[in-house]
Amino acid sequence: MDYEEYNGHKIFINGDGFNNTLLVAGGFFRFTKILAKKDDNEVYPFIFAVSVIEESLRQIHTQAADFEAQAQDVVRARIDQGSLVDRHEYTYQYDFGSTPPGFREVTNPGWYNQTAL
Repeated sequence: MDYEEYNGHKIFINGDGFNNTLLVAGGFFRFTKILAKKDDNEVYPFIFAVSVIEESLRQIHTQAADFEAQAQDVVRARIDQGSLVDRHEYTYQYDFGSTPPGFREVTNPGWYNQTAL
């Protein structure tokens, strides 16, 4: 599995990036999961979601690679903050209405189910 080394962590993109769409509570979403690992024991899972319906309604057609790059930037920023908790799942949803648009951390989102991803 390919990974990026960043600030003492290995960052892995799990799966096909934002190329898969799933129907979950709240609509259709494109997802990706990124794992950051520190040493061999600490793991920090990040789950990112993009609403396909909102993307379509706003007539914004962003490539999966662009979402993936933004998600990786979020992970790097969190690593730099140094406030990660081992095995805590960090969930983010793309906010098209914010200025600038981007991923925002969300707590207990209705679209997230560990078994679905």
